[in-house]
Amino acid sequence: MKHVFKIVLTSLTLVLFFACSSENDQNPDNTPYYVFNTEDASLIINYDYLPGQIITYKNDAGEELHFKVLENETIKRGSYSNGTFSGGGGILENHYDSKII
Repeated sequence: MKHVFKIVLTSLTLVLFFACSSENDQNPDNTPYYVFNTEDASLIINYDYLPGQIITYKNDAGEELHFKVLENETIKRGSYSNGTFSGGGGILENHYDSKII
């Protein structure tokens, strides 16, 4: 009986292990990639701010807002699904361009 229990437990574990893999993990080139288009580019700040630089904005009432630049980068990021109860990471759903100032 113990021998049968070990075989069933091992088989179940192997099935669960291989069932958790996804198509995107095996072939990441199938994931969608959302890039900035020309309309997006016209709305993005296109100034080469440097980290540590202070940006000052003035509103119609004459009030000034000062922002310190922490980073200025345009990179490709990934969007992942929520993880599992067992602590597994999420599945890559798509890539997208990101502009952060």
